[in-house]
Amino acid sequence: MISLGILFAFIVGGISNYSFSGYWSWAFPSLFPCSAILVQCYLFIEKFNYDTPKWLLFNDRTNDIERVMRKIYKPWAWQGRISEIEDEKTSIKSIKEALPCIVTRSFSRPVALAYVLCIFQQLTGINLPIFYSKAIFSKYNELSSISTLLTTILGLFNFLFVVPSFFLVRSVSRRSLLLQGFTGLILCYSGLVLVCCLDQSFYPHWIKLVLVILSVGFYETSLGPIVWIYITELISFDWIGSAISVQWACAAAISAVYPLIFKYGEIYDYQILYCCFAFSCAVGFGLIYIFTIDLKGVDADLLAEQYSTRRHSEDHLLT
Repeated sequence: MISLGILFAFIVGGISNYSFSGYWSWAFPSLFPCSAILVQCYLFIEKFNYDTPKWLLFNDRTNDIERVMRKIYKPWAWQGRISEIEDEKTSIKSIKEALPCIVTRSFSRPVALAYVLCIFQQLTGINLPIFYSKAIFSKYNELSSISTLLTTILGLFNFLFVVPSFFLVRSVSRRSLLLQGFTGLILCYSGLVLVCCLDQSFYPHWIKLVLVILSVGFYETSLGPIVWIYITELISFDWIGSAISVQWACAAAISAVYPLIFKYGEIYDYQILYCCFAFSCAVGFGLIYIFTIDLKGVDADLLAEQYSTRRHSEDHLLT
């Protein structure tokens, strides 16, 4: 839905660019997110004015669970769903007590790894080609006249590339998806550095467009959606909010320096920037490769028991 919203924003921006001038050229696209916010506020106040059953159960607000369940489930289904959530709560509690972080090699740093993942999701620099694509395309004569159209096309690809994630997340491990995303971004950014350094007469500018689209594809089939899933499985509910806050704070900080990036990008044609992004992706690849393990096909209870035995042995040695 985030990617769909980005696509709609690009379409609205394109309509505004071709249809309006002066005041309405910026007022019309500004009304689009305002209307979406108003609709969302109305829905949360009038239609969905309750918390999720899982959150209520984990916070022992049992009196509110039945009321919520009756709203969102069929009459014959809500009681069974409560039993499922209660069993899930018991299972999660027992596993976390035995194994604080079953997807990392560290017992005491799952929150730190979640923070690092959220930060490197933004340090990949993907916001630059997505949100500043028109400015990038406008730099080149053969693309400047259709820069708005190309931006809309990029938004469409950004949305379409999310679709495979619905299937990949069920069949491919999170670790593998993250590694392939970092690898693909490294290759795309390295290609952009190469074409920026070459004489422009050696290649057409549409090669840059292809590389930008491919970088978005690698991001949306891995880092974009998978990081959110990964951190919710990695850490307890108490820390998810703070991890996501770190992610958005990092996004805001990086976006704040984009004006300076574009100022010097006019001189260096972004090759230094693409080098920084490629280096950041390489560091992220290393962190995922070193500090995470693959649980695909592994029994979580058995793994928890093995790590619990190992942990007690280490504690005994320290004593």
